[in-house]
Amino acid sequence: MSHWSPPETLEARTTRAFMEAQCEADRQKLLEIGVQAARDAGVKAFWVDFHCMKDAELRKMDSHRICDVARGAKSMVIALQDTVEDRALRQPAQAVDGLLQNWSSRLWTLPEMLLAPTRHDFKIYLARDAVRLCDTIPKRNMAARAYRGRDAMLVRQLVDHFEASQHLTLTELLTIGLECLVNRETNPFMPADKVYALMTMVRRRPIPDENDTLFEAFAKLSLLNDSNSLLERLICILPQRRGEHWHKLEDFWGAKLWDIEPTVQVSALASDQTVVLDGGFGASIQWGELQRVSFLKRKTIWRSIGAFIVRFAPGWLILGIVLLATEAKGDVHFDRTTFKITYGPSPLIAIGIVFFLIGFTAVALLPYTMLSLYSGKFWSTQALLFGLEGKADLESLELQLFGFTEGRLRWSAWGSTQSLHHPKPTTNNTKWIDGEFEALEPKVAPLEDAGIVETDPDRVFTIIDTYSMTATLIRAVHPPTAALVCGQEGGMRRVLLCSYDYNMQTFHRETVIRMPTKVLDRMDRVDKFRFSMANMPLRSRRNKSSHTSSIV
Repeated sequence: MSHWSPPETLEARTTRAFMEAQCEADRQKLLEIGVQAARDAGVKAFWVDFHCMKDAELRKMDSHRICDVARGAKSMVIALQDTVEDRALRQPAQAVDGLLQNWSSRLWTLPEMLLAPTRHDFKIYLARDAVRLCDTIPKRNMAARAYRGRDAMLVRQLVDHFEASQHLTLTELLTIGLECLVNRETNPFMPADKVYALMTMVRRRPIPDENDTLFEAFAKLSLLNDSNSLLERLICILPQRRGEHWHKLEDFWGAKLWDIEPTVQVSALASDQTVVLDGGFGASIQWGELQRVSFLKRKTIWRSIGAFIVRFAPGWLILGIVLLATEAKGDVHFDRTTFKITYGPSPLIAIGIVFFLIGFTAVALLPYTMLSLYSGKFWSTQALLFGLEGKADLESLELQLFGFTEGRLRWSAWGSTQSLHHPKPTTNNTKWIDGEFEALEPKVAPLEDAGIVETDPDRVFTIIDTYSMTATLIRAVHPPTAALVCGQEGGMRRVLLCSYDYNMQTFHRETVIRMPTKVLDRMDRVDKFRFSMANMPLRSRRNKSSHTSSIV
């Protein structure tokens, strides 16, 4: 009531007075229900939040200990009533299931219901004109009665876990719990109330802090339960829409948090969704210019002969020409009687002819020899990452990197949000394994925007990996300068493409791609570094923000 604007009309004052009177009457009915329920349960006391949390100093902390009360209670009852707003507007009375769904939309009702004792069913009281017991619901049926859609499925898994009919790992428990709680309504005591409601489901809990953001509270919860690496798994998730909140655990590739195995460790927390990571593999992305890439091929007899010919053919040709030119007249003989000079045959001429013919033949066959020498499969290539703005032409790119093109450089089939693929076609001569796919030309269209926060315009970039011989098309606000491997899932490595803010010495995530595991063979371990899940804002926006701050 304290947050309402002062009434300006008689109708508004009358409505406000009615609602205040209804709130007070509802509290009295709630106390009556508590007394009746305590007598029916054979206990000496009952607990209700508005009556047992009057101390303003302790209310913020007590609000996060309500679930401990539910855990230690003998039984739990639920009191239902139409909302004060509906009664003020004279809306029709709702059915019991509709009232239960209104009750379940509140934040703290879910952990209270989960932690309530299982040995007694929930008694449902209806507090309208007269207080009456209208229904009794077993705990296992609450998901179907009080929740709808996807919520019902998720809540049922949580209920089964707390009833010990199935076991969820701690990662599964917190992931499902967070997904259920983030969309619930609450009158917040602290900004991170939704995480503090989540922590009631585990034993190790952080101390609530009114200055913590939702992300900072989740990070503390993750560090306290470090064996499950919740935060490390979270940073590998790629949201399905741009600008989506971090707690929307919907991965672009459909992976769940427990499907990802992290390969880094969060060693410290910083401000503004920033953490300090350690133990990841990384590599820099070159944007300045393209360079020739070294490669290895298998040594064979014919390839060795070809290499010998290619290296020495010009020398043989030149040697043959020199011998023919210098020894064309052969040996010189002077006849003293006739005073004439005669020239005899020179054995070096024959040698020159041989070298000339061999050299000429080798030079004439150089195009074929070079093609045979450098075509075929690469056994290994120099590991480099190149970045290009826009969508690259792979044939031209392969020609610049390797000197010729044979279609070795291909688009990634599963690498990014822009990757496309289809099943390999089966013909009479070839039969592929079921589920084997090949890459198609990637799409350029951007991801859908969540519309929650303002996002900077992104651009198209191409990332070339010369070790795995794949090209990946991405969309990012800034050209990423580093690739950091932080996890694995589905037989692929989760690689964070990051831009670098030199002012804050922080890597900002631009996007997440998937790369084959073998890339780790050519990457180095990266020492501790600051990492932010938020995109680095454009320079114009940063300047505008600093200018605004200085004016304020």
